[in-house]
Amino acid sequence: MKVALPTLMAALLLASPPVARARQTPAQRAQHVVAFFDHHRKAAVTPAGQRILWRAIHTLTTTVRSLQAVPSTWLDSVTYTGRYFGADVAEWERSCSAQGSEGGWGSWVPNSLGSGAGGWLQFMSGTFYGIIDRGIADAKARGMPVPSSARSWYSPLGQAIAGAQMLLDGRRGEWTGSGC
Repeated sequence: MKVALPTLMAALLLASPPVARARQTPAQRAQHVVAFFDHHRKAAVTPAGQRILWRAIHTLTTTVRSLQAVPSTWLDSVTYTGRYFGADVAEWERSCSAQGSEGGWGSWVPNSLGSGAGGWLQFMSGTFYGIIDRGIADAKARGMPVPSSARSWYSPLGQAIAGAQMLLDGRRGEWTGSGC
């Protein structure tokens, strides 16, 4: 079974990261490849077509698995963040957030003295929102999958990323808890 050269070339272009598609993630490019083969099924039976299609499917599968691995609890978020920012960061976040130090390891906690701070690391909302975008950019540069929900002051993952970024920026002294 022969596949027209333009058809196979189109699949190859979609599978590679050309300049025109530079802003797309690998998962977005993989979706285009799968859609291409859905419309040009004859191309999928060639060895080159099968390699391209399987690479696209692998990319999509990897992306889905990495997004499913994103934690939802504080301690899991600290461990997850530590994989990308370092074990010393995770250890400090665990210690600083311990009960009796800052916020604790359970659910989101408002400051008991009414300062306006809240969460596991007792961030003021302005401090959190002032650093989270840079923290997420740094996390993504380290290869960490970060869902958009991490931009919330109420997100355990968001607070773990913001805390890690503040440590990297040398702002450890902004916490006063006994474990910090």
